Amino acid sequence: MGPLTKQQKRVREQLKNSTNGRFTKLPRTEENNQPEILDDSETTVEDDFEILATLEVTEATEPAEVIRENSKPIFPIKWNESEATSSRGKYWGNSKNIKYYHEEQALKKKKGSHEITDFFKKAVVDKNHEDNEDNEYDEYDDELETSPPLMTIQEAYDQLTSIVAPIMNAKKDDERAMRDYELRKYSDVYVYFGERLRKSPVMKASQIAAKRVWITPSNHYRARAIRSYANEYLHYGKISPHQQGKHIKRVSLLSNEDIKEAAQKWIITTKIEKRGIPELLKYLNYTVIPSIFNLPGNISASVLWNYMVEWGYSYRANKKILYYDGHEREDVVEYRKEWASKMVEYSQFMETYDENDVNKVTPPILPEGQKQVIMVTQDESTFYSNESPANLWLLKNENPIRNKSPGGSIMVSEFQCPCHGTMRIKNWKSRKFFYAGTNRDGYWTWKDMREQIEDDVIPLFEKLHPGCQALFLLDQSSNHNAYAPSAKRVNSFNLKDTRLDSVKQRVILPGYYIGTDGERKIQNFYTLEIKNEGKKNERRIWYRKGLETILTERGLGKWDEYKAQGKYWKAKCGNKEPNSEYTCCPYHMLENQPDFRTQRTALEELVIKSGHLYALYPKYHCETNWIERYWSAAKRIARRECDYSFKALQENLDGFLDQVSPPNATPTEIRRYYNRCWRYICAYNDMKNGNEAFKLVEKFTSKRYLSHRKPGLHD
Repeated sequence: MGPLTKQQKRVREQLKNSTNGRFTKLPRTEENNQPEILDDSETTVEDDFEILATLEVTEATEPAEVIRENSKPIFPIKWNESEATSSRGKYWGNSKNIKYYHEEQALKKKKGSHEITDFFKKAVVDKNHEDNEDNEYDEYDDELETSPPLMTIQEAYDQLTSIVAPIMNAKKDDERAMRDYELRKYSDVYVYFGERLRKSPVMKASQIAAKRVWITPSNHYRARAIRSYANEYLHYGKISPHQQGKHIKRVSLLSNEDIKEAAQKWIITTKIEKRGIPELLKYLNYTVIPSIFNLPGNISASVLWNYMVEWGYSYRANKKILYYDGHEREDVVEYRKEWASKMVEYSQFMETYDENDVNKVTPPILPEGQKQVIMVTQDESTFYSNESPANLWLLKNENPIRNKSPGGSIMVSEFQCPCHGTMRIKNWKSRKFFYAGTNRDGYWTWKDMREQIEDDVIPLFEKLHPGCQALFLLDQSSNHNAYAPSAKRVNSFNLKDTRLDSVKQRVILPGYYIGTDGERKIQNFYTLEIKNEGKKNERRIWYRKGLETILTERGLGKWDEYKAQGKYWKAKCGNKEPNSEYTCCPYHMLENQPDFRTQRTALEELVIKSGHLYALYPKYHCETNWIERYWSAAKRIARRECDYSFKALQENLDGFLDQVSPPNATPTEIRRYYNRCWRYICAYNDMKNGNEAFKLVEKFTSKRYLSHRKPGLHD
């Protein structure tokens, strides 16, 4: 119970002056709204105080006293609001004095008792290290040391020197991950340790650090915080990051896993051009949220935008960058691994070009009988007559009107080697112009490609590189993976024998298989049926064998087994991958036969028969083909010189390309592109993924100032 009020004190004084410890009657006037307290028995002082403790205070405009006839007197209680506010509340026993008292008692009880750490083997610490620790932390009255520090003050001071040192290079300064506030915390500790090494006391050292680093430090908090930072750095080698303002104040419905999953599923299944904030917002507010919470959604566009960024999406122009969508697909990565390993094996038979000076050529050391290998890459690109630079230097109100259509086009198919760039002998080049279109040259197919390789590229290469072996590298387009009509392809056969309309359809070359006697046998895929119509008329009908006939002749097939079970062995099982024994269907069984499995594409057959090597780039890996950068440089020139005339493009395109790969000079740009591609190949051979390889190459090729006084291009 709290202290007595003035009225209670006055009653106590009246009690002292009363006779026999009893109250005397006092004249009082009755007022409205005054509670009545009636007691027919005699009351003592203790009873009166119990009554006071149980009274409920009610506000009244004017306190009143009530007198009833034939009633005993009660305390004349009056309400005073100012007195009520000054009275103390209930005591909970948690004041600072009591807290200090309990801590002092706990320390007294602790004396003479063992701590839990006394029952474990202590870590061996250097004696000098222990001395430094004792000297350092004797004055920390407000910090409890639970573990020995990781380093001494001198070691910490040396580490912090490199962290807080100013960075002169602007690019490195931009790359510094530490924000200004975090850097100031490390600077605080650095100055503090410096003062401690100069024998300054703890309090003084922290105050000096606060005044030196902060313009207007608080009187006590900043110095205390610096001591805490220093203690943390000595024990953990780092300072906890600043968390003020980083906690979530409100949680959005988009944080709900069900809503997030529904939103991401909508994004994946929606056409890229139709992905938009309004469309997704409508879907979430009117479909997803009502179905989950039975309430209408009210997510705003700005909140959804922020969560889209958090989920990894960005609203940007569709620029040509590394194609990561299928870049790291499992089958692509497996092929890339084998391809990069094979390329590294070939590299020991290739000449290399110095990174700083590509004119310096190092020939390979070849074993006896081994030819020098030279990479020959190929690609196609299309140039348009109205293709001009997208970004221009314009005045504020200057807006030139340009033709919206791309204009006439010229497709270029080119083969290059790193030593010559575009291979040429006078006007004979490994470059071919093609006018694609319905009413022009038609469309570029594998037949055009074969003609260029057979008539121009291989003869040019053998004349420019006598005694060398070419390694032809092409991308995985449909033209490059096309098969000749004579190729043995399972798709060319039906399940049953097929009648041919003409003898000219007999184009598939014979195959082979290993018979039961272990000998290799030739199998023809066509049969002839002769029908006699009269004595002199003879009709010859040709059939292409079906899967059933081919497999039966080879002693394979499961038709009898399936028929015995009352089932039918279908031509195709419907699965992309066969079972382990290739017995799931006739299609997969024949596909696994040696003569079908080793069938080469049309271009590969042509190159291999010529005595050269052939390989395909991994899918989605244009960064490994240096000719892509050649196209980029050539198009930059063509756009700069664009005059929106197809005739001008037709006359000048060859010259634009020759500026990047000069006819009478060393192709320095081509060799630079070649070296860059080899960095990607080596990175993939070291099992780097696409993103890691990209960052590694960018780090290697990033430009650096050779002098701090050398100005930048735009300075």
